[in-house]
Amino acid sequence: LGAEPADTDEFVLSDAGVLKRVDYSYIKAANTPAFKAEMSAGQTITNTSYTILEFDTEVYDTDSRFDTGTYRFTPVTLGKYYVTAGAAFDSATDADKFGVMIRLNGASKVGSTVIQRNYNTAITAGTITVTDVADYLDVHCYQDSGGDLNINNYAPFVHFEAYRLIGV
Repeated sequence: LGAEPADTDEFVLSDAGVLKRVDYSYIKAANTPAFKAEMSAGQTITNTSYTILEFDTEVYDTDSRFDTGTYRFTPVTLGKYYVTAGAAFDSATDADKFGVMIRLNGASKVGSTVIQRNYNTAITAGTITVTDVADYLDVHCYQDSGGDLNINNYAPFVHFEAYRLIGV
């Protein structure tokens, strides 16, 4: 073939002598949907408050499933996803105690509890299983430094991304 087949292209196969047709979409392997988002500007995180991180710039979004207005990824496709997110405060002295949490439908699923840091960056990663087409993922940050802190928008540390795992 000179190009990848379209999802509706059909292949003919023999199943114990019975000829069957199958669409390419059923046999192709793809780690989609997938997306990566970053921040276009810094963000203030209020002391002792869970704050949604405002990832408002898409680097890529294969299926248009990330919403830059709600900062949510709603994959629709059921399965297991590898997700990662990170935050970085403006300076090492800012990052007293904080955690970055990836949440599924508002409940913390992947991420750190609030821990003492001696540097200004926290990155978390793991797998989340999506079991309903309405499931969504977002990222929250919590900090307990005694005052408001600023997250910068320095990529690649400040990011939110996910992709579907195939074969698991």
